[in-house]
Amino acid sequence: MEGGKPSLTLVYQAVQALYHDPDPSGKERASLWLGELQRSMFAWEISDQLLQLKQDVESCYFAAQTMKMKIQTSFYELPPETHNALRDSLLTHIQNLKDLSPIIVTQLALAIADLALQMASWKGCVHTLIEKYNEDVGSMPFLIEILTVLPEEVHSRSLRIGANRRTEIIEDLAFYSNTVIALLTSCVEKAGGDEKMLIKVFRCLGSWFNLGVLDSNFMASNQLLMVLFQILVSPGSGSRSRSRSPDSDGFRSVSQQRDETSTNLHEAASDCVCSALYAIESVDTNVALALQLFQGVLTLETAYHMAVAREDLDKVLNYCRIFTELCETFLETTVRTPGQGMGDLRTLELLLICAGHPQYEVVEISFNFWYRLGEHLYKINDANLHGVFRPYIQRLLHCLARHCQLDPDHEGIPEETDDFGEFRMRVSDLVKDVIFLVGSMECFSQVPKEPRPGSGPVWPPADGMLCLPAVLHPEGREPVLGGDGGRPLHHGFHRQERRPVSTAAKQNRVRTRPRALTPPVCRENNPTVAEVLQQVVLLPESVHMAVRYTSIELVGEMSEVVDRNPRFLGRWTGPGRSRPAGSNQPTVLIRLYPVLNYLMKGLREKPLASAAAKAIHNICSVCRDHMAQHFQGLLDIARSLDSFALSTEAAVGLLKGTALVLARLPLEKIAECLSDLCAVQVLALKKVSVLQLGPAPPSRNRSDWVLSPQLLAERSRNGKSADPTAWLDRLAVIFRHTNPIVENGQTHPCQKVIQEIWPVLSETLNAHQADNRIVERCCRCLRFAVRCVGKGSASLLQPLVTQMVSVYQVYPHSCFLYLGSILVDEYGMEEGCRQGLLDMLQALCMPTFQLLEQPNSLRNHPDTVDDLFRLATRFVQRSPVTLLGSSIVVHIIQCAIAATSLDHRDANCSVMKFIRDLIHTGVGNDHEEDFALRKRLIGQAMEQNGQQLINQLLHSCCFCLPPYTLPDVAEVLWEVMLFDRPMFCRWLESALKGLPKQTAGGAVTVTHKQLTEFHKQVTSELCWIPVPVLTRSASAKGVGMTHCEAFRGRQLVLGPAQRRAGRCWIRTRSEPAGAGPDSPCPETKRPSCVCFSFSAEECKQLLMTPGRHWEYWEYWEYWESFTTDQLVSFLLPSVDYNASESEGASKFHLKALSRTDP
Repeated sequence: MEGGKPSLTLVYQAVQALYHDPDPSGKERASLWLGELQRSMFAWEISDQLLQLKQDVESCYFAAQTMKMKIQTSFYELPPETHNALRDSLLTHIQNLKDLSPIIVTQLALAIADLALQMASWKGCVHTLIEKYNEDVGSMPFLIEILTVLPEEVHSRSLRIGANRRTEIIEDLAFYSNTVIALLTSCVEKAGGDEKMLIKVFRCLGSWFNLGVLDSNFMASNQLLMVLFQILVSPGSGSRSRSRSPDSDGFRSVSQQRDETSTNLHEAASDCVCSALYAIESVDTNVALALQLFQGVLTLETAYHMAVAREDLDKVLNYCRIFTELCETFLETTVRTPGQGMGDLRTLELLLICAGHPQYEVVEISFNFWYRLGEHLYKINDANLHGVFRPYIQRLLHCLARHCQLDPDHEGIPEETDDFGEFRMRVSDLVKDVIFLVGSMECFSQVPKEPRPGSGPVWPPADGMLCLPAVLHPEGREPVLGGDGGRPLHHGFHRQERRPVSTAAKQNRVRTRPRALTPPVCRENNPTVAEVLQQVVLLPESVHMAVRYTSIELVGEMSEVVDRNPRFLGRWTGPGRSRPAGSNQPTVLIRLYPVLNYLMKGLREKPLASAAAKAIHNICSVCRDHMAQHFQGLLDIARSLDSFALSTEAAVGLLKGTALVLARLPLEKIAECLSDLCAVQVLALKKVSVLQLGPAPPSRNRSDWVLSPQLLAERSRNGKSADPTAWLDRLAVIFRHTNPIVENGQTHPCQKVIQEIWPVLSETLNAHQADNRIVERCCRCLRFAVRCVGKGSASLLQPLVTQMVSVYQVYPHSCFLYLGSILVDEYGMEEGCRQGLLDMLQALCMPTFQLLEQPNSLRNHPDTVDDLFRLATRFVQRSPVTLLGSSIVVHIIQCAIAATSLDHRDANCSVMKFIRDLIHTGVGNDHEEDFALRKRLIGQAMEQNGQQLINQLLHSCCFCLPPYTLPDVAEVLWEVMLFDRPMFCRWLESALKGLPKQTAGGAVTVTHKQLTEFHKQVTSELCWIPVPVLTRSASAKGVGMTHCEAFRGRQLVLGPAQRRAGRCWIRTRSEPAGAGPDSPCPETKRPSCVCFSFSAEECKQLLMTPGRHWEYWEYWEYWESFTTDQLVSFLLPSVDYNASESEGASKFHLKALSRTDP
């Protein structure tokens, strides 16, 4: 801190300015100055002096917070001989300030707890504190506060105390846990009616339950459990009660009862019970405590009904949290022995009672349990067991349907973004995961045959069922399809780490949705489903707008039913209805009966337009072949897109559907139709360029400037026409999804159109080169244009690269780096393009390095880091020798090593992938002619940078990176060891020796034995057997797939990234929308991978299906956790393997590798 140590007067003035200065700029200056003070060495002494002076609450709070922060983050600044003095000072401060403010006491308690965790010389801190303050009643509140936060801080990410110290602390706390319980029991006995003390005791008890160190047998017979349930059983009302009239007969007797439990105390007791239930999830090892909790919670049913009668929503939510936690804790017991002992199905009855509460936020608490129950039952796949739970799921669905109904007086359509709209979405997700137990017909059979007549808007009684269209959605029936960007999931289920449902969670109960488990219950052409579809599209216009909206969504979700029943699409019957008088909408020459006609009606109405567009998009995606005959109608809609009141997402989605159908047309028609589809967007971009750059030179064809969309004219009038992002997004989605099947030697039908559009995109890029948002959209559009035609875009390569480099020198937008990676991916293997692409890389790297060399630039520009190493990785994959032989590779490697500590998920992943792939070029493809050159170049790079790389990786793992990045680091280390194991062993040993062995508090972070064991484990021979990657050919398309027509080519891979014992992974090459089984992916012009998870037995059955043919694809991969015999017996029997080379195919048989199994 400049100027030396500040005076206390100056610090006090800054604190006063922070809290009381009416000028916001003064507050900001004070905040910055105080922040700098907190980071300085003077903060220790100043905060201690402020706490001694005790002038006011603000200065004491600042001092306490500063002390806590310094201990958490800068404890290493203090010499060991000052630690005891700091401990004594903090204990004195908390005793002196105990009555000033509870917030200050909490901050000081946290400081003491963090000090105790880091100060290895403070042995038995719990015993010391209890012994010192046990007899002082006035000290009991802050003592319990310290004992509350101490277990909570053990796993704090703010404290890097190391696994050894953490284990030592947990053992110490477990040793003194009974002493703490005895103290809390004594406090309850002395508290009497002191509610504040009871709340503190229950919070402290819950904290120790969460740490998992309490003796379950000791707790089962402890008085505290009885006190908890006595409080929860007591009747009372809370702050959120919704009272009825005093004359209500049904509530008069309840309202006369005496209030005994406040809302705060009830909440604290509920949190404690939830923590206890979470702590004994391993029921078999905690039988005594589990039985006490089980029986205690079952006694709360009456108390729940009392809270409902009082309309005390706070307590109702508390009870529902407890019931949910009970069901989650005993879930496995319930599934294993339903109706017996602690598998008593009364637990499910409690949740269904809660589901009947009129407030939907009550039932929402239980969703995670129903997800998990569905997961367990799906995996067991026992028909008898399913029959036991089926009635409960049926009752749950009926309750959910009632909750999803709108109020009869509701006007308009439900908002998807409000609380109720989000609830309906989560209900839809839940239905996907449990509907397999009852069948989707359970929902559809309740849709009425006839709408209920009435004078006003009709409300079908099954509106709640109609709002669950996801029961038919394809994503709801893929048991193995993973989410999260294609990462494989266990049976599609995103496994969540369970935590007790706390008070904070009540306010934010949105859980990560597991992917659906539902099997293909509706893939058969069920007449009931078709009948429902017919009823929906024939609903009268007098139906309430919200019901029409939900019905349109349902029609879109039933696109597979339409695909199996193309009669619903109908045929062309001539010109459509004319425009109403005064309408701005153009005439669309389309009359399709009945589905498309129904959706067209919705498209013309503003409240329904976006939903109808999404439904049309779904139908186009699934029914592409059937929709090809209706393409002209889709084109007419696309031309007049801006006449409909569509959201941006809906408009783009409709164009996507149109492009998917376009790809199904004959090749000779695609060029003309694509040109027509792009015309509106291109004309709009021209108009934008004119507005941005001034009038264009005279054109021979003035019709080029006559713009038909009325919305463009409106935007021009209100000044919004200068933003071309909407048109660029529309062009991008057209290019992305127009992927016709083109045979070798044929000219791509989209090539000419894209060449004609290029000048407009180039002009748009020049006009808006300073605007990162618009440049990103331009690059995205160009990316998909290049992907669309592949090497047919060669004529654009030179002008595109020239413009990219020119603009990047002035405005270093990271999207140019990403676009460069696409160009390298497409043309990197072309001999004539390699040098030009290398020049592009060097030209882009210079400004990038200048940007990233600035202070904190790696953290401030993660997108640039991400895209730079995507570009470098593409070069490694497509032309490694070109990159390795250049001078720029040294600077890229140095930048990569520096960026390994970046804790940004995407950026770090790209950096690790670059390093891994770079080193792998010296190991893989050893049969190629340039292997010796590649290995020598990699050897030179590793000789210069290997030790630095290993040092940086270990340091980043220990001090910088979050856990989810560690598998990527492990893969890099693995590749280094494969390349040069002896050298890697020496580098690793040197890096391990450089790690700190002790913390500032004297705790041992790692022992020599642990370092030796770690080195031995990392460098030992593991069972990783190189085998060729096997991909299924088109002749076996669809076998074993739940969505057969959408995928091709399964790639069987077990690699370092998939570290799940007993599982193997199949990476599936996804067929592009609109492409045939043998066409390349438009994104990469090669198979793009989508991951699926299969058990070993499932995979074996898949491989051994008779008549299956496989072909050798690309690189050598690595198998994990299989012995040689297991691997050979797993792959070889009765399967033909064809190794496809550049010319022809020869038989290729996988043979056992001579390697000693561990």
